[in-house]
Amino acid sequence: SYMVGHAICEGHIGSVNHKLNDWPLIKTSLYGEQKLIDLLNMRARDQHVVTEADGFIKTGRWFNPISIKNAAADINNTKPAKKAVFNYNGFTSNLIMSYVRFKVGDNWGTFLDKVFKAHIGISERFVFQKANGADEKDGLGSYSAYASRYDYLRLAIAILNDWKENNCVGQYLKEIENRKMPISEDAWFFDMKPKDARNKRHFSSHYGGQFYFNYTGMKKRNIIGMEGK
Repeated sequence: SYMVGHAICEGHIGSVNHKLNDWPLIKTSLYGEQKLIDLLNMRARDQHVVTEADGFIKTGRWFNPISIKNAAADINNTKPAKKAVFNYNGFTSNLIMSYVRFKVGDNWGTFLDKVFKAHIGISERFVFQKANGADEKDGLGSYSAYASRYDYLRLAIAILNDWKENNCVGQYLKEIENRKMPISEDAWFFDMKPKDARNKRHFSSHYGGQFYFNYTGMKKRNIIGMEGK
């Protein structure tokens, strides 16, 4: 998400309202009819195609670590579901990452240097995974990343500084916060069994732009966070 903000501010992507039908790899899929904000909010109306619990529903395949081109058999010629619901899944994040790489193009290395070396100021390697055996044109981006704990902290500080300075990236962060959506219409889910809770096992009530917001017990604090295993 943070890289999406930088890609928008660098002029590679128009805005979070940009439609994804300019990417040939997904043009005939349901994702080609979506806006970027729909994917960022995990409301791409793809719950009949892929879920975090089941992977690709049609074939039963898992979405990691395959390229977007490899996923064609599962996503091509699909239409969006009628109802937009919160459907957190890793494939959507992989697709977002791959789309940013597609839009940035040949300047990818320079783009990464601007974000991570010049802006965040990392001191060690910040490693992104990619789909095995895939070429750049195949959409090989993955959401998985590895960094030192100090560089993760530097990333968090950069997000905080952008927010406070209200620069272009800070305005992007505020926009996705403003456009956050409720995760569920139900109450909090803490102790339910994973198979029963499915995608409702959360400690925050809202999600937006690949971040969690409105953490329980922190109603008077503006927290941009993540959660996971």
